[in-house]
Amino acid sequence: MRDEILPYANVLVRVDGRKLKEYDIERSEDDAHSTAIAYIEAKSGAHFSVDLELGSHFPHKKDHLQFSVTVDGNHVRTMILTLGRHKSSSINGVVNSSAAGSTVRRLTFAELVKTDLTAKSSAKETLSCLGEIKVVLTRCREIASSPSQGGKTFTSPASAGVSEKALKGRAISSHTVVGAPEKCRSTYHAIVDYPHGRDPIATYIFRYRTHRDLQSEGILERPPSPVQLEDRDPDTLTLEEGRELARRNKAERERQVAVKKEGQRLKRARSSNSMASSPSEPNTPVDDAIDQENSIEVQKNAPVQPNGHANPPSISTAQAKAYSHKYKHAFAIHREVHVSCLTRDSLQPVSFVGFRGLAHLVLATSILRLMIENFKKYGWRVTISANGPSRSDTIYGTILYLTVPCHLFVAYGIEVIAARYAREAVGRVKKSEGDERDRQLDVERRALRDLWWRIAIAHAVNATCNLVVSSAVVYWYIENPGIGFIHTLHATIVWLKTISYAFTNRDLRHAFLSPPPPHPTLPPLYASLPYPSNITLPNLCYFWWAPTLIYQPLYPRTPSIRWTFILKRLAEATLAIALIYLTCAQYAVPLLDNSLPEISQLNLLNITERVLKLSTISLICWLAGFYALFQSLLNALAELMTFGDRDFYGDWWNCSDVRSYWTSWNKPVAHFMKRHIYAPLVGRGVPPPAAQILTFLFSAALHELLVGVPTHSILGLAFMGMVVQIPLIFLTDLFSRRGKGKGGEWGWRETVGNWVFWASFCLVGQPIAALGYYFAWQAKYGRPGEIERPDLGELFGGGGKI
Repeated sequence: MRDEILPYANVLVRVDGRKLKEYDIERSEDDAHSTAIAYIEAKSGAHFSVDLELGSHFPHKKDHLQFSVTVDGNHVRTMILTLGRHKSSSINGVVNSSAAGSTVRRLTFAELVKTDLTAKSSAKETLSCLGEIKVVLTRCREIASSPSQGGKTFTSPASAGVSEKALKGRAISSHTVVGAPEKCRSTYHAIVDYPHGRDPIATYIFRYRTHRDLQSEGILERPPSPVQLEDRDPDTLTLEEGRELARRNKAERERQVAVKKEGQRLKRARSSNSMASSPSEPNTPVDDAIDQENSIEVQKNAPVQPNGHANPPSISTAQAKAYSHKYKHAFAIHREVHVSCLTRDSLQPVSFVGFRGLAHLVLATSILRLMIENFKKYGWRVTISANGPSRSDTIYGTILYLTVPCHLFVAYGIEVIAARYAREAVGRVKKSEGDERDRQLDVERRALRDLWWRIAIAHAVNATCNLVVSSAVVYWYIENPGIGFIHTLHATIVWLKTISYAFTNRDLRHAFLSPPPPHPTLPPLYASLPYPSNITLPNLCYFWWAPTLIYQPLYPRTPSIRWTFILKRLAEATLAIALIYLTCAQYAVPLLDNSLPEISQLNLLNITERVLKLSTISLICWLAGFYALFQSLLNALAELMTFGDRDFYGDWWNCSDVRSYWTSWNKPVAHFMKRHIYAPLVGRGVPPPAAQILTFLFSAALHELLVGVPTHSILGLAFMGMVVQIPLIFLTDLFSRRGKGKGGEWGWRETVGNWVFWASFCLVGQPIAALGYYFAWQAKYGRPGEIERPDLGELFGGGGKI
């Protein structure tokens, strides 16, 4: 909001960095100063700040500007700005200072509680300022300053509620409260003089109201009343609105018919009573007229047949019982127009709960039949002692488990050196004054950019050694694929954490050496632990064990640890892992062994049959593994670390497109890809579709690493399986972009998209990859002399081995 007398000053209210729109700006002139008034919209729970922006043509360069903010009649804070040096300032809460440091309690809009209590006389003056943010600008000169101690208390005048009578007819539904203390930079107490008087040069008043209050006071237009369906043009109605109108008309006809039937029943009751007294007395002309009128009314309300003829009038239940009691074979069964319940024109929803129960029964019966057939053919194959890891696998696995996390501590050492340089650079900048400070800041920022390349090379060498050495040890020295997969996964997780730790601290370091921007560029969550205070061993160790791949100085935390919750999750994980082991040993291994000759001979029909047979087993293992990792183990680890954000996955099973699946089934990895690969690519000018493809290719390479290295067979099946899904992603986008049906219900497009997702991923993709890698591992380690590599030349009509 700008004032005509002060065109170089702009006062505005922001919520989360976004300027609030101002309505109905008024100005009132008096003898001393100008007052500008505007309305803004307040939303309960939103943190807000009052910002002042100054132009470069301020006429009084030697003076200071006093920037004072009062909310709901409570003074919040006063700041002294040096004109010509300060371009902007922001007040977002009440500051309290002590020997331990300064804290700020942020201003927050809150819902106003209405009560029946009458306000005391001492509070009436304060209530008159309720719903107002007052900003006063005054010219002054700073004499001296010293570190401030103590602070103010902010108590809303409506904290205990306010009555409608005390509001005096004003539409106010919100007030301002302050939040919990948060650490902030130290403040100073200034001693000022007013050589031009204490009268302010400008006053700004923001009256904050809710959206409904603004409509009540006439600031915003009220939404028009909806037109009833009965009054609308039938050609403008949608299909659902037409059905709703038909239901209403039918209900109205049934009501009218019921009223007429009740009248007929009462008339017959009177007639029967009169006939009992005089049986031979005929109907009066009045009774005949009533019967004729009722008959005509029923005919009017009778539904119309497709051929244009009216249906016969409906009869009451009492009449039907009377007719059926006397004439058994003449009772009218078909009295009204009905449609079949599975027809689209049916108005009553049809439940398919019974079919769901049938599907469960068929699935359970099929699984039981397969179990009996498997037991008759192979017997009990599950053993524990015979399938343990070898001694060399155990030794190398233990060495990897202990040495891989050391790379995180190497990254910590690199960041300690960088943080020390950043502290020294800021110290050199603070020692400078005036224009020399700006020049020194530019010098330090250029030096920091040059230093980043050396830091980046050190981080790259450290992270690359972690992944390359771990992969080489697993590939050449660990034979068991299960142990190899666990250690490859561990090395990959540490590698991704190291990358996130390096990139995040680089941005925090650059922000630390940058001049304070007019708007906050870092999340408010980081304010209580600013850079470089986050470069500590406890902070790194928490990130090491936190169930996330994204480094942040702070995370949302839970207040306590629920040990029963951890035990339940660990029990679930144990059962799920046992199910995976049982399924693999009893069902998957025999099926894979029987598939080896078919793959060697490239018998496509038999291979297809094996793939379909293996799809059920792989689906069970996949679902059990997903539940064990993302629901059980990650939640148990999060509870142990009091990690608050446990959004590890979404409802990927309902995805109607492949893109939604890849962004929802594994959110820790999806967040890493978006934050450290996709967003930087787009920021450097790469088109978003190309950035998405490059990010997906990077993820495909990681999948090939996690599968190919433990099985000692880098075939490229996992990589190509994900590459093939790139056109499938754009194809299934056509289904999701068309949107769901009316009321958010699925249509045929969403159903087809969901089928494509399940078929491509779980029914085809995983079984083919399992067959390929199992065949390669058996050919190299299991039975190298018995298995021949397939002749792909015969498959394509040529000759010779490929």
